[in-house]
Amino acid sequence: MLGKEITENVREQVTVRYQMLPTWYTLFAQWALAGQPILRPLWFQDAADSEAFRHQNTHFLLGSDVLVRAITKRGEDTLNVYLPSGSWFDFWSMEAAPLVGGKSHSVKADPSHVPVYVRAGAILPKKMRRRRSSLAMASDPYTIVVYGEKAGGHVYMDDGQSHDFMRGHFVYDKLSFDGQELVSEPAQTLHMAGAAKGAAGSFKQSTAVERLVFVGLPSSPVSADMEGKETFQADTIDVSPSMQTLQTRR
Repeated sequence: MLGKEITENVREQVTVRYQMLPTWYTLFAQWALAGQPILRPLWFQDAADSEAFRHQNTHFLLGSDVLVRAITKRGEDTLNVYLPSGSWFDFWSMEAAPLVGGKSHSVKADPSHVPVYVRAGAILPKKMRRRRSSLAMASDPYTIVVYGEKAGGHVYMDDGQSHDFMRGHFVYDKLSFDGQELVSEPAQTLHMAGAAKGAAGSFKQSTAVERLVFVGLPSSPVSADMEGKETFQADTIDVSPSMQTLQTRR
């Protein structure tokens, strides 16, 4: 009814929506348990950035690290995208060189999606397998995407069905990458009225990490090991020609 092109675009956006559910779920947990906004104006991260106030009707942040530039006018071919300070990677093209923040960039509008950028230094949890529902993907393994030479982020997990998280039955981990080692460790416990303080981590999560994706590495790695036990040699590491992306699979 809508035509092949529109149908394909809608299908792709629905797929991305499911892939990003772990990031959305983490942000919703931070909102529900700690009051941190899910969607934020640009100036929320840096109120001293006067330029950010000029774009509050067309730009917004998903959490602190994902920037979306909305398309608000029909037929716009070229868009003015303001990026706050730092470096920003194109969400849709991991091999694209990062853009310098603190200024505006003129970008060509793509009919298949809106412009989205990820701040260098971010880590986003995803699930990449195509599923028909969130319930079907509940036990799917995670993909962890690291942006930049050094990065940090969080991932939240619970059973996805009950209110047991209010009694502390959840996992909330801090992810950090120092350029050499990616580490996951318990983060500061999220609290809310009635929650069991200090009980975070009591939830047993069987889901594994299937894939690590590193975006923006300065050089090509030759090997990787997991907790000093399992080693990936160069021939088992997939590196893009531009050396912007590294993937290792268990």
